[in-house]
Amino acid sequence: MESLASLIDAARPGPLESDVFGTTDAVVVEEVLSSLAVAATGVEVRAGLWFRSSVTAVAGVVLDDGREIVVRAYQQSASTVFIDGVVRVQSHLASAGFPCATPLGAPVVVDGVHGRAESMISDPGSRRFDSWQMALSADGLARLVGLAAGLDPAGLEVHPMGLPDDELYPTPHSPLFDFPATAAGADWIDEIAAAARVAITDREAVVAHGDWSARNIRLGPAGLVCAYDWESLQYGPESKALGVAAATWRSLGEPNEPLAPSAPEIQRYIDLYERARRRPLSENQRRSACAAAVFALAYTARCEHALHPGTREGRASGRLARDNGLLSLIP
Repeated sequence: MESLASLIDAARPGPLESDVFGTTDAVVVEEVLSSLAVAATGVEVRAGLWFRSSVTAVAGVVLDDGREIVVRAYQQSASTVFIDGVVRVQSHLASAGFPCATPLGAPVVVDGVHGRAESMISDPGSRRFDSWQMALSADGLARLVGLAAGLDPAGLEVHPMGLPDDELYPTPHSPLFDFPATAAGADWIDEIAAAARVAITDREAVVAHGDWSARNIRLGPAGLVCAYDWESLQYGPESKALGVAAATWRSLGEPNEPLAPSAPEIQRYIDLYERARRRPLSENQRRSACAAAVFALAYTARCEHALHPGTREGRASGRLARDNGLLSLIP
């Protein structure tokens, strides 16, 4: 086993760590994450197992009592009420038998950094899904929405990536993506995003996972094995979560991936979700889900442009640039 600091240093801390911890110094990051683990469990950290960062800074650690747990620290944009909501809903899902980690107590704060701990569940490893697994993905999302029905959604309506009324896009999920500084040449993406956003008219809210992609779930032959990234929980239109899933269900969020799903694939996913849901979507929900899928691809294309200005070769930007059928999904 390695020290957590060495794992953090090997991951090359950057803008995300600067936002969360106020520094990229691996020793400081280790100290805060270890303190968060102690605050949540009452047990000291013995060693690190792994470290990664995307929306949050997350580490697998071994405690002095031998337990292996996960500890995470949040960006400054995450509010206490939002984290409380995530813990409440995730705890309910875990106790109901849904395949996810169990939160270990309430959220904690160390040196102004919000965090929490959860059990560590075995990860069989991420991989891109095949077409036959589309139905398994849709079924897992429908099951989650059903189990969360009736839960108190307090806090989840103030998601850090909520969509402001006066902005085209939500705040990017990572500081890596600076939309204002990379606006030049993104007009074609913004036009698609604006048209799709206007077409999202469904407002019927549910508790759902807002990033139900291959990156965040694992599937076996019989269905869902485990799900991650519970910071993507949201209280909002079911059609929005469905549209994002339809656009990203086989994506790992890695460089050089195949093009995002085509218009027929997106519609097929929505059909399969409706079947798993066991009650029909309204026409407005279906139209909004299609538009939400296009908006999700435009957001991803905008992220691709922020990293590689002018690109039309990314997973989402390539699909938007080549597939006129997607525009037909916008009413």
